[in-house]
Formats: sequence, structure tokens, C-alpha cells
Amino acid sequence: MAKSTKKTKERPLTGKQELFCTAMFTVGSQSFGNGTESARTAGYKGSDYTLGRQAHDNTRNHKLLKRKHEIQAEIAKIYKHNRDIAIKKLYADYELLQAKANTGDIQAIQARSGIIRELNAISSLHSQTIDMGEHIVPALTPEEQARANIIANNLLKTSG
Repeated sequence: MAKSTKKTKERPLTGKQELFCTAMFTVGSQSFGNGTESARTAGYKGSDYTLGRQAHDNTRNHKLLKRKHEIQAEIAKIYKHNRDIAIKKLYADYELLQAKANTGDIQAIQARSGIIRELNAISSLHSQTIDMGEHIVPALTPEEQARANIIANNLLKTSG
């Protein structure tokens, strides 16, 4: 008997597989990066061990890996736009707090520290989200770059 050389059409993801991908690979979801919780969120049943095995199998399935890259590409487009807006707002807030912080205002110092943590988190998240083979450089104007350098220098002075 001769084998058929006809290509079979790849089946779409099941509802559970799609939910698993959304829960596992969407930044900000409750179970982002946690396979067991993502499997539970998607509706798979069983013990933590069973759900962990299901997550393990799902993360090695070529269709789900393809969907992961699609989700990451979608997030990267949205994130780059939102990241730029967030960075500009945080820089503006930082500059407003800087004068108060220099007078010793504890609340301003704490708020300024929170802004620094947020900027670090954005930077870290950006490198995790965008790591898909293409390198996206943050689009800072020369004025924004100069302000960022001033802020960095001020931080070095106050932390030293």
C-alpha cells in the first residue's frame, strides 16, 4: 500500500490550548509563566503534578509554541507604544518630585524611589517581552536622553 503524500491540514488549537497560551504567555495575566496555574486556568483538571505534566507537554507542542510567538509579537507591538508613554510620564513625575526630594521630604523620596523601581521593571519587562530575535531600541529624543542622563547622574550622587 502506498502512503498518501497529501498534506493534512493542521487542526487549530483547542479551546483549552488557546486559554493555556493566553494564561501562560500574556504578560500581566494572573498565571503568567506558571505552567501549573495556566493549565488550571485553562480548565485542565487534576493534581498539581498532573497539571504540571500537562503544562510541560503543552510548552513543547509545536502549535502552542507557534501561538506563544504570535502572542509575544502582539504584546511587543502594544507594549512598545505603552512603554514609551509610561516612560515619558514617569520621567515627568520624577522631575516634579526631584525638587521636593532634595529638601528632604520623605514622601517625595519614597515616591521617587517607586518611580525608579517602575522604570527598572519596565526595562526588565521590555527585555523579556521583546526577546524574539529582533532588537528594538527605545525611541528617546535627544532631549529625553539628556534628561535620563541627568536623572541617572542625580541617582548616582544621592546613592553614593
